[in-house]
Amino acid sequence: MNAGAGNDSLNGELGIDTLDGGAGNDTMKLIIQMT
Repeated sequence: MNAGAGNDSLNGELGIDTLDGGAGNDTMKLIIQMT
């Protein structure tokens, strides 16, 4: 698995990762980091 965003915690840590490392349910902090 790639270390992608699945269900992330408030700190932007990885929760449940998707198989391809794509974004699942991201929190605001992680979305801000991606922009």
